[in-house]
Amino acid sequence: MSKKVKFLSVLTALSVAASMNASVFAADEGGQIGGTVPADNGTQVWAGVTVDAPDMRIKVTVPTLFAFVVNGSVTDGADAPITVDNGGLLLPNVKVTNVQEGGDYDITTVGESTMRFENFSTQADTDGNYQGLAVNVSGSIRNEGSAESRNQWTHVGSKPGYDTADKKKYQLVVNDDPFVPQADGSFGMTSAVAMAAPDTGWDGEKYSNLDDVTHLAKAGTVTEVKLGVNVGGDRQDYQKTEASAKIGTISWSVSAAVAAEGNP
Repeated sequence: MSKKVKFLSVLTALSVAASMNASVFAADEGGQIGGTVPADNGTQVWAGVTVDAPDMRIKVTVPTLFAFVVNGSVTDGADAPITVDNGGLLLPNVKVTNVQEGGDYDITTVGESTMRFENFSTQADTDGNYQGLAVNVSGSIRNEGSAESRNQWTHVGSKPGYDTADKKKYQLVVNDDPFVPQADGSFGMTSAVAMAAPDTGWDGEKYSNLDDVTHLAKAGTVTEVKLGVNVGGDRQDYQKTEASAKIGTISWSVSAAVAAEGNP
């Protein structure tokens, strides 16, 4: 039998708020389990999926919260575009802390606007030897709820303009890839973030970086992802502090190319 590669979509990350109460699905006869649980650097998303002969274990940690603050101005003539370079836009890194039973949590800001992804995924061959598995991660966002519940912020599918009518319109950008309209009504990336496979540390006799129970890598490969945002209006349109900040959630889909037995 020859080998072929097929592309398997594994799961989609839930938002942090929803994930606090997300249950882990029981294993079915096909060996498929999965879930979403909180982690100290965002939301930990993981799944174990058996695909034909090879055994695939996927675990990726991704931050699902994003935040930005418009540094507005009350000065006449301060009609400059809103950018990081001119000080009109702040992009802090957001971290979830103090998670409570029932789903409540606190939000703190840490450092700059770089998001940290980590991949612990592995795949076993038919002989049971585990190797690291590369994965692709792609983000999407929806305008959930009413405009009032979102404090009038609305994600749009193209870069918003500088007119007052464009106030509180925004477009997320990840690694210079803007979120554009998708067929399902969401806004998403056109190119996935490729995450390298972790090294299981196999030396011919034992593994130095493989958990004996989960068969996931103990230490994953880290990918730094740059978050950006295009914000509509100009600085004079944001004169009230309480109307100048936006916090939201990103859903991430995780997929992998899986080696499977079959015809070419």
